[in-house]
Amino acid sequence: MATIMDLPHEVISIILCKESVSIKDIVSFALTCKEFNEIINDNVLWRKKFYQRWPLLREEYDELLWKENIDFREQVKAGIKSKKQLWNFMSPMHKHGVCHIDLEDLHSLFDPDKDAYFLNYYFFVNELILLLLPSIKNMSCKLDIRQTYYLVLFFCLHRYHLKKKWYKFINYPEKRQILEEAATILVQWYYPLNHVSYMSVRTSLDNIAQKVLEYLINHYPAHPIFSISAEQFSFWKYNNIDDNHWHGLEARQILESLCKVLHNTSGFFGNFWKCLGFQVLKDKFCNWLPLGIIYISVARRLGMCCDLVSSPFHFLFWRRKFNTANFRDSVYFHFDDLRCDSSLTPGCR
Repeated sequence: MATIMDLPHEVISIILCKESVSIKDIVSFALTCKEFNEIINDNVLWRKKFYQRWPLLREEYDELLWKENIDFREQVKAGIKSKKQLWNFMSPMHKHGVCHIDLEDLHSLFDPDKDAYFLNYYFFVNELILLLLPSIKNMSCKLDIRQTYYLVLFFCLHRYHLKKKWYKFINYPEKRQILEEAATILVQWYYPLNHVSYMSVRTSLDNIAQKVLEYLINHYPAHPIFSISAEQFSFWKYNNIDDNHWHGLEARQILESLCKVLHNTSGFFGNFWKCLGFQVLKDKFCNWLPLGIIYISVARRLGMCCDLVSSPFHFLFWRRKFNTANFRDSVYFHFDDLRCDSSLTPGCR
């Protein structure tokens, strides 16, 4: 009679990767015999279990994977430890109420400056959002006392974390103070439960820049941008630039291509701001602000130094020539946020 011992290890690993199999189940399975204990020494298995248990940490860890190899079994242990720390912290709150929250004790649990594990914040937020998820999905559902405590705790965590992130950002060298990063922090402040990540915003802007390059190669295949090195593109992506790499016809072709890509994107004005996480800027401020951020951020990735200039009826986005602040020596274009069209115009306003 066939038993589980007769199954190939690969098949057992596939079974253990199922969402219905918990981390506790895997640990119990490994304790049954030495052979099974060896089967679970698989980083792919633990990575899948990690993302099943802490789904909101996927983007943070995907970004870390670019820099270093991660032992996901150890991360699972860190996640379990952080959950215990959080529940130990919340137990007096369950007994005595939210007024007994000691914020200093809370900060010491997740603040790396206080010797906490550097990803504890994300573990804590993931736990609290999972506890709040039924109420978040059903906004008509009234929070009970315990859920209200969880929400208060979540906001305490979130605001403290974002303040530290903002202070870190404003202390970057000026070249590193990228517009889209500042905008993402603002979005995170206003929409804490939406889990907008800077990585997803950055990836979306990278994709637009790639589409502009594809448009350029189809319409202007001789454009010198195709001789630019990967290192130069990387510098433009991560740094503010003081001047334009392009001028004259080269700059105009890039700007025209950028306009075409953005305004030909299906459903752009209905869905794209939400995709980038900038919908809150549109809601809180005005229609043109998130679009202006997108234009500037993509243009910088293509070697264009641009500024935003507002007027009563249009939002102007202009390109300076090299070493001049003279508007008469500028090329600018405007778009009407009601009609969603755009045009390039040489000369002054």
